[in-house]
Amino acid sequence: MTARTTPAPLDASMRQLAAFALFPVAGAALVILAAQFAPPSSLTLFFHLEAAVVEALACIGSALAARAFARDDYLRGAWVYQAVCFLFIFLSDLTRFPGFPQATAIDISRGVLSLIGNGSAIVSSFRFGRAWSEADLPDATRTRRRAYVATAIVALAVAGGPLVHDMRAFFAGYIEALTNVASELGDIGSLCMLAPVLPTAIALRGGTLAWPWSLLAASLFAWLAFDGAVNYAGGAHVDDVTKRMLVEVFRSLGCTLTLTAGLAQRHVLRLTQRTLTPPAY
Repeated sequence: MTARTTPAPLDASMRQLAAFALFPVAGAALVILAAQFAPPSSLTLFFHLEAAVVEALACIGSALAARAFARDDYLRGAWVYQAVCFLFIFLSDLTRFPGFPQATAIDISRGVLSLIGNGSAIVSSFRFGRAWSEADLPDATRTRRRAYVATAIVALAVAGGPLVHDMRAFFAGYIEALTNVASELGDIGSLCMLAPVLPTAIALRGGTLAWPWSLLAASLFAWLAFDGAVNYAGGAHVDDVTKRMLVEVFRSLGCTLTLTAGLAQRHVLRLTQRTLTPPAY
């Protein structure tokens, strides 16, 4: 007789985690296909709907991850702030829908909502970054310092110039620039606060715990690319449709990677609980 083999629980779990990574790929592909084949008259509405959907999904994924933790767990708060971030960004972007009344008060409200959302993102990233010491993971001071320096250089190189430009525009009376300032501050601050996540993911590589950390870090790099597309695509002499496509591809990646990180976090916790729970006889 030939023995029948079944996949190990860990192998099956790793395949499920890898399947989560299809969400960002599918989202980015949908944006690219729409930009290439959808009628130009419907693209504006499509991009607004796409932004609202992916931001709502990121909020839901973060909330699901938060609910998977006990009320007093340190990481529950990190995921709650992440969910709050996307909730306020979602509300801010709703004011951009076609037909929504545009006025100075709306511009100010949009900027305030964006500031609150990006401020929550920084707090969330700080708590995620602090998880290194809270979880008593192996200390790697030199590695963490290098991560801080590297991420600060990358963040400032991509978003530093546009931040200065948008701050000048805001103080010159262009209220709409407040939203850009909030986004750039949020992305720079979040990536710097989340710097310890990078060595955390490296330290945990090869196991299921690395997935949420790696996906969170990838999400922040996608948001930096989003800022770069917003601020530099025009200077690269690309047409408006291509620029908007790039912006929305990176927005979709930033949001769906957060969704995927939340789902991965929830999945890893459930797997851990099943592993630690003794079988019932």
